[in-house]
Amino acid sequence: MERKPFYKTVPFSLLLLPTLITIGIAVTLMYWHVSTRVDVSLTVNRAIFTIGGAERLPIVNSIPFESLTIERFASIKFNPKKVKVVDPEEYKRSNGQASSRRRRVVITGGNQATATFRPKQPGTLSAIWLDSGSTVTLTVSRKNAIVLELGGQKFAEKLLIRGPFQLDTFNCQVTGIDVPDSEEISYLVELPRSKHLVEFESEKKLVLNLTIPEKKIENLFPEGSIPVEGSMRFFRKEGKRTLTSLVHEGKITYPKYPKIDAVSLQATDFFRIKKLDKFTIEEMSMKPEHIGVEIRLYGKAGYIGVGPREFPRDCSLTMFDILWYDKKLVFLFLIFGGTFTVLERLWGLYKEVKDGA
Repeated sequence: MERKPFYKTVPFSLLLLPTLITIGIAVTLMYWHVSTRVDVSLTVNRAIFTIGGAERLPIVNSIPFESLTIERFASIKFNPKKVKVVDPEEYKRSNGQASSRRRRVVITGGNQATATFRPKQPGTLSAIWLDSGSTVTLTVSRKNAIVLELGGQKFAEKLLIRGPFQLDTFNCQVTGIDVPDSEEISYLVELPRSKHLVEFESEKKLVLNLTIPEKKIENLFPEGSIPVEGSMRFFRKEGKRTLTSLVHEGKITYPKYPKIDAVSLQATDFFRIKKLDKFTIEEMSMKPEHIGVEIRLYGKAGYIGVGPREFPRDCSLTMFDILWYDKKLVFLFLIFGGTFTVLERLWGLYKEVKDGA
């Protein structure tokens, strides 16, 4: 009796089943995004992130400033050589002369209080160190001006100011000098040569708005990597609108898979990266020509959103990408496929011999 071919003895649906299973697996792998190691370079005017790691580290070097506004502070303290209440216009016309006063001045602030320092020659803000878990919002407001919004820890910082300076306070309580009953007060201050320091503290949050001499903006940020945890966001608010903070082109590359094309970032793209693992800010540098800061990021991320705010695409790699571009895995699959084919042929020969016996 003549034997029918195998494909004629099996229902068509069963013959189609392996193909359907293969297609299903392929589609699943193409949409199965995995944590991906990336190298990102971008230029933004605003970045929001949380410090990771286990060690205390500097977020900015000592910064020279032409003006500095401090918000959300608990107290500001200094021992003046001379201090007096002045009209701001009087300060501009003066040569730095002020009445003598040697009592310690303490300015108590709060959530709505501000204090602005305007030295006749640039002052210096000491380097700011942050603990793990502290939050940072870095904004570039002008080509030589930045705003640092810091939170999650106590702060005790110092200013070094040589020569006279104007101090403008709003909604503060002041002890150590007689002041008029007014929310806004301006002072002309000069510190003694032996101690040019102003000390200020904050309990949980601190906002620093700095205008920096244009020739001094190159080395604001420390060398070395800054660990980041959770996520990084790059957006800014204008009224009720949420806008991307990207101001120049950038790119995302995949160091482990150099054959995968880099993803280009446009200044119109929204960009968000989260589910970070061993992720660091490798470099930061001011870019006055773009009114922004150039940031280089490196590490693993579970989600990398790029594109319109409402419909970003996830640029983390899929399992299909990993299998397709990983040479070791491709080699293993070839071995598995070859072994399976050989076993299938051997089984067929065994069946033929057995049936013919």
